[in-house]
Amino acid sequence: MIALVSGLAAALLAAFGPWVLRVLPEPPAPEELAELEEPDVVEESEEPEPDKILYADLGSRPRLGLWLALAAGVYGGLAGWWISEPKLLPVWILLAAVGVLLAYVDWHTHLLPYLIVAPTWVASWILIAGSALWLKDIDVLKHALYGDLIVFGSFWLLYLIAKILVGGAFGYGDVRLSAVLGVVLGPLGVTPTFVGIYAGFALGAVIGLIRQRGRLRGQAPLAFGPFMVFGALFALLLT
Repeated sequence: MIALVSGLAAALLAAFGPWVLRVLPEPPAPEELAELEEPDVVEESEEPEPDKILYADLGSRPRLGLWLALAAGVYGGLAGWWISEPKLLPVWILLAAVGVLLAYVDWHTHLLPYLIVAPTWVASWILIAGSALWLKDIDVLKHALYGDLIVFGSFWLLYLIAKILVGGAFGYGDVRLSAVLGVVLGPLGVTPTFVGIYAGFALGAVIGLIRQRGRLRGQAPLAFGPFMVFGALFALLLT
């Protein structure tokens, strides 16, 4: 019953994904970024490729809401089935709904929209705080904070190293997404957090680094977002 409710809730939220994409502002064009006065903003901004698919076009694809709902429903259902503490499920329902949307966008555009990731991070903290109150356990918040700082810090460091060594193996949007996953995974413990982050990221990183070298031969870069989102599910197998 818990798995069914969790899956249905995630599916219902994910069904609004096409509408979100249709109203989502496009990222600034490269020429607009060049006019910005602050160098740090230019450096960290995710520049769209010249042939980037518009968010509005992605959101207008036939039956997209149904496919997102189905994917999120399976994700949420698995979370409800596997997680040992049902009171932590609200944040996983959010991750299921928003995660499949982000995975879809990243796969097609190689961008993780800030205007989706940032509110999701805030909402994740609100839901985790609610779970901590529900459980009457302040350690839930502490572990979420540890997960947030450690996972985000690790990805930020890897981002800098990859940028120096290979010109950037993944985008800063992946670093932002890691902060969301850190909040969600942290309350599960150290080992599940590690597994949840790197189960998807390890394979994605290896393939991404190889394909990054192949960009000169016309290969498109690999989207890491889907690996990160669905890799997080493996953490629940350890709970």
